[in-house]
Amino acid sequence: MADSPRIAFPTLRETYVDEYGPIEEQVYTEAVALWPQAEQFAIRTLGDPQIGINLMYHAAAIVSRILVSEPDKIQSVPGYLFVTYKRLVLAELKKQNSHRLIEEGLSATTLAETSAHSLEQKILIEQIRSRMEPKMKKVFELLVLGYSFEEIGPEVGMKANVLRSYHSKQIQKIIKEFQ
Repeated sequence: MADSPRIAFPTLRETYVDEYGPIEEQVYTEAVALWPQAEQFAIRTLGDPQIGINLMYHAAAIVSRILVSEPDKIQSVPGYLFVTYKRLVLAELKKQNSHRLIEEGLSATTLAETSAHSLEQKILIEQIRSRMEPKMKKVFELLVLGYSFEEIGPEVGMKANVLRSYHSKQIQKIIKEFQ
């Protein structure tokens, strides 16, 4: 991405009015100063500096409106401008990702099916847990949390190899119950 062409932020010749509204000279000056950093953020996040420059204009217009209507609200114009810009970039990324999902064929139906499948799995796991002995539930929960049999053994008063065997036998017992 370092090879991507740099987009120069145009200079302000007079009061600038963008499609998003008027931009104050002070805000515009800060946008020009922030642009190299903002451009890199746009390239890393969106892969497109042109979208980034449009979002910087949008952010500058938003900050200008706030600066005019509520001047005491903004303590640091550069900071406020960059945070506004980042939020716009991230919103654009979210929008692009949503479009990508739609383009890939993940319709609302598919997402609902995925949610239904996830719910079915949760119900099944809960049914399996309900058939476990208390010690087995504890071992199961610790395994799910990423603990090893060596770490769980002392917790339940068993050696790791005995615990593995116990766990295996309990799983087989539950499988037989479901069959």
